[in-house]
Amino acid sequence: MGEKISRKTIVIGHKNPDTDSICSAICYANLKRCITGENYQPGRAGAVNEETQFVLKHFNVEAPEFVENVKTQVRDIEIRETAGVKKNLSLKKAWNLMQEANVVTIPAVTEEGLLCDTPEGEVLFPADTVLLAAGMWKILHNKYR
Repeated sequence: MGEKISRKTIVIGHKNPDTDSICSAICYANLKRCITGENYQPGRAGAVNEETQFVLKHFNVEAPEFVENVKTQVRDIEIRETAGVKKNLSLKKAWNLMQEANVVTIPAVTEEGLLCDTPEGEVLFPADTVLLAAGMWKILHNKYR
């Protein structure tokens, strides 16, 4: 149903990084990259202090890239295109499809692929629009709590 998109994951320590935080980000990103084969990169959320600069220079390692903003953004939301199902599909079949696709929700759609939302089956939006809007609501809800 949906396929995973490969993205960069940035490993960051705390906001005012010391040597342990910077070195841990570098090592953990490298470990995850070696184990999974996925794109893990070290990052830092603050300035590199003198001690850390000395250590990095001694081992000939570049300082991680500075990441100024670590707030959730729309691009951070994993959006999977999931095939919709007819609204009269049995719960058991829907559950099995969700398990096969490794998803926790599945949209009920019309023959045209539009989302069914009301008991009368009125079509409000294409399914992918509603899923994106739900992701945005979650970001805004968490931001303005």
